[in-house]
Amino acid sequence: MLPQNSPDLAELLSNIGRFYFELGDLEKTTDLYEEASSIRRKVSPFDSVSLAAILNETASVYYKRNDLDKASALYQESVEIRRKWLPGSAELATSINGIASVLSDKGDLDRALELFREALEIRRGVLAPDSVDLANTLNNIGNVYCRKKDLDNAIECHEEALRIRRSTAPVNEQNLAAALYNFALVHVDRGDLVKAVELLEEALWIRRGM
Repeated sequence: MLPQNSPDLAELLSNIGRFYFELGDLEKTTDLYEEASSIRRKVSPFDSVSLAAILNETASVYYKRNDLDKASALYQESVEIRRKWLPGSAELATSINGIASVLSDKGDLDRALELFREALEIRRGVLAPDSVDLANTLNNIGNVYCRKKDLDNAIECHEEALRIRRSTAPVNEQNLAAALYNFALVHVDRGDLVKAVELLEEALWIRRGM
């Protein structure tokens, strides 16, 4: 039997939480992650890398549940730890990207863009050029630019993201179809309906073949 405040117990709770997350039971996932976080706080100093990891996972669940304030607070705490102990890391970029997503949903587009670009800079430095995470951040930046009506920069970001998605197909065909759809919306905003239809037809072709 594991001790009450054992790191092994925290890891077990996290693993069970991930199982419930895959099942779509976000409430149960949250409960297990919160319990794991509580243990990590007791057995680890504030600068614990393991604590940062579970805080980031918990934040992502709250984000999925649309509790943006709770998600933001946990992402921020994770960022503070990772800036100290994992500077310039892919893990830090993930937490920064999380905060940026929350800010984007809240309508703070300027701050969201700033953080998305920071995450992108980190990811360019540590990830492969065909990384899906890199494409995700580019899509996020493109979407923010689109909402700000900066369509030229939006297109530039979506084009780069699309190049990455194409290079990883057919492994990530679902993400490629989503990227094509997002890119098509930018062309709709520009009034280029011919290009928009071309992209949408490609997305439809991929979806039908999945």
